[in-house]
Parts: sequence; structure tokens; C-alpha cells
Amino acid sequence: MIGGFLTLALAWLLPTWFGDQAAAYPSMHEVNQSVQLASAFILGGAALIVSHLAVTRATRHGAEALVATLALTRAQRIAAHLLALVPLVPLTGIIVAARVMTIGADPHAVGSVAPHEMAVGPFAVLLLGAVGVLLGSATALTVTGPVTVALLFFATFGSVLFAPANGLRIQALLPVTYDEVFLLPIPSALVDRRDDWHLLYLIAGTALIALAALLASGYRPLWSKVTAFLTAVAVGVVAWIQVKPPDQTVIEARATATSTPASQQVCERRSEITYCAWPEFKPWFDSWDRIARGALTRVPPDVAAQPLAVRQRVNAANPLGLGSGTISKAPVDSWSRDDELAGTPNAVIAETTWGRPEDEFGLASRLAYAVVSGNPPPANIAAVCGAQSLVTLWIAVGASESAKAGLEELRSRGGGGVFMTTAGFGTGVAFTHASFVLLRAMSELPENSTREKVFASWKKLTEPSTTLHQAAEILGIATARIPPVGDSRCQEKE
Repeated sequence: MIGGFLTLALAWLLPTWFGDQAAAYPSMHEVNQSVQLASAFILGGAALIVSHLAVTRATRHGAEALVATLALTRAQRIAAHLLALVPLVPLTGIIVAARVMTIGADPHAVGSVAPHEMAVGPFAVLLLGAVGVLLGSATALTVTGPVTVALLFFATFGSVLFAPANGLRIQALLPVTYDEVFLLPIPSALVDRRDDWHLLYLIAGTALIALAALLASGYRPLWSKVTAFLTAVAVGVVAWIQVKPPDQTVIEARATATSTPASQQVCERRSEITYCAWPEFKPWFDSWDRIARGALTRVPPDVAAQPLAVRQRVNAANPLGLGSGTISKAPVDSWSRDDELAGTPNAVIAETTWGRPEDEFGLASRLAYAVVSGNPPPANIAAVCGAQSLVTLWIAVGASESAKAGLEELRSRGGGGVFMTTAGFGTGVAFTHASFVLLRAMSELPENSTREKVFASWKKLTEPSTTLHQAAEILGIATARIPPVGDSRCQEKE
């Protein structure tokens, strides 16, 4: 158990020590889910293994006959092993509460966590410890505990991939549960939270396992059998409540959030830019504005003064594991109508994650694409070609040093070019390797001189027909540095 607590502390401290930037913009519902899983698997797994070893110690050392001479009966010893697990609940609860409250104190944190949601992890630890006692009543094999923990691990994460098409939440039957999994976090108002029922499920399940362990030890008075039966019925009822698909109201709210989110969001106008998001994400407006302002410094003043809008979007209608959640086509027609009615036409997409360098580059590149091309978000991946691709990238990396680092991270993961999906949809923009080569050459030129040339030739550089060769000539870059494109969608424009 000491090893379990130290491992949990290390797992939580390492990201802080290594400067995890995404941790500075936490979504508290996601935080609670990760804290639940970590505490239950690490501490609960340790409790299961240790309690099993404790129950079987006498048998494994050939001392069962000696222990049988003690005043305590076997049933009383089993009861003592069960009671020994109880202190783990408040101890784990203190650690979990400290972790969640520390993260929640961050001014950029979004969402909230209720006390009963934080209690799920500690009671999952208690249940798994009770499972170890029950297994100890059945077998003394030392590998029983580790094998059981491994099976629970694979069952928990495997249930994400094999979620039934009818929407039943089979993962709720496991000790460690989680809500439906989406490609990106969804607003807390759209989460079908059932942690209150799962907490009751854990308490009833622990009682049932404890009674089963006592019955297996030979303690079988009538009251224990009746109580075990009633507890089993309670476990079954609560289990059914948990596994049912989400209510129709939740499904409809998710569909609205996916296709026409303006009615659910709040907006704030800052000079010429309007930012819109679900209410809990308002603390991120300052960071979005910082990136937008940084990008617009590389845009001619008259163009930068034009009204812009940034609207948060998410694919909340398609949970992963149900066959349609990974590359859904973006509902751009619905978005366009919704934006027009809300007075924010052709809004730039902001996501429900923030804090990593690639997040900053993503927002900056989408804003730059909107300014340079004048087009709304594409339904599918749009290849940005010719001079437009070079100017878009140049504007995006000028948003911040972190955005520039984000582009380098994205490039390091793939081949020559980069394509980015957005907001959990199969939409986004793609850039060719040739654009990056010229961007690097462009970065070697004096910043002020490059800015003057871009501003002076803005109209020509942002025309769809202008090629990379023409852009290089305008900017004073040797055209010999342009490599073959390798992308049939852009070959005519390079």
C-alpha cells in the first residue's frame, strides 16, 4: 500500500515537474475522471493484492492449523480483514480531495466537481480491497491478485472500444467507471453524470462482496443470507439505472451543441473580435485573445480591423466506440446558418482543449486561414495551397513562440506536410512540405522588411491563383529552394 501511495503521488507530480502546459487549463470533469481512474487502479489494485495476500498468509506458510487454535473463528478473521480496509476510504479521500481542489484552484480551470463525485475513487478502493478478501477465501495462489487487477484494467479500457451500438454504458458495471468518451472533452452540461448512482453501486457492491466473503468462510446465519439477497437486488437495480442510454433531453442537447451551439453559449466582444463559448470556458477568452492579437500583428491594419468571431465547437453527438465519433463530417451548413443568426458569420473554430503549443498553433492557423482565404471552416480537410499557404503559416507562427513550437511538434509527428483535424470532426486544414521550406526561408529574412513586403503585396499574396514561386519572388526568396510539392491538390499552385 505504501508503494501504491508513492506511485500515485509520482504519477501526479511528474507532469508538474516537467511543465505540462495543458495542466494549466484543466477541465474539472476530465480531471475528476482521471483522478478516479488513477486512485482506483493504483490504490485499489494495491488493496486487492495486499488483502488477498493477508487473507492467504497462513495457508501459504502452512500455518493454517496453528491459526485455527486462536480464539477468533475463520469468519471473525475474515471480518477483521474487511474492517482493516475501512481506513483506506478517508485516507484516499483526503488525497483525492487535495488533488482535485488544488487543480480546481487554478484561475483557468473550467467546470466543477461535486463531493459525491470525488467519493467514487475512495469507495472503489474499498470495493477492490473487499474483492481481494473474497478471492482469498477461494484461492491461495499468489498470482490471483495481480491477474485480477490486470483483467480489470483491460476490461475497463476495452469497454471504450467495444461499447454497444444501442448506447448501453456497460463500463458502469465495472468498479472503476467513466462517462462516455469523446474525441475531445464536452461541456459539463452535456455530460450524462451518474457518479451518484455509481457511488451507491460501489457501496452496495462492497456490502455484497463482504457478505459473500463471510458466507464463504462458513458464517451462514439466516440474516446474512437474507441481507445478501436484498443487497444483490439493490446492486442489480442500481446497475441497470447506470447502464441505460442517456436521456433524450441529453441526446438533444448534444445534437444542438454539435450543429447549432450559439443558443447554449455566451459571447464577449473585444474590439473587433467576438469570442463565444460554453459558459464554463469563459476564463479561456484572455488566452484566446492573446493568440488572436499576436496573429493579427502580421496582418495589414485595415484587414485586421475587420470584424472577426471565434466560436467554440465540439463533436458532442458521437461518443467514441459507437462507430461514428472519430471522423464525423463537420455540419458546416448548420454552423453557417447558426452563425448568421447569432451575428458572427464564418466564425473561427476554438476547441474544448487548451494549453498545449499545438492548441495555440491550431487556433492561430484557423484564424489566419479565415483572414487570408475569407472562407468559412471547411467540411473536410482543406488543402491550403500556393501563396495562401505560406502567408497563413507565417501569420500563425507569429501569434506566439508557443504557437511556433506547436507547429514544430506537429511536423515532428508526421511526414513532410501537416494536416490537422478540428473539434473532433474530420475538418481542418493541410499544408504541404514546400510551404514549410519557404516559411523557414522567410523566417531568415528581417522581420520588419518581410512585414512591409507582405503588407504591400497583401492582395496578390492572398489571391488563390498566386503560386509559391510568385510569392517567393515577391518576398525576395530564391525560387530554387522550393522542393517538389508531392500533393496533387496543390501542384498547379506551387
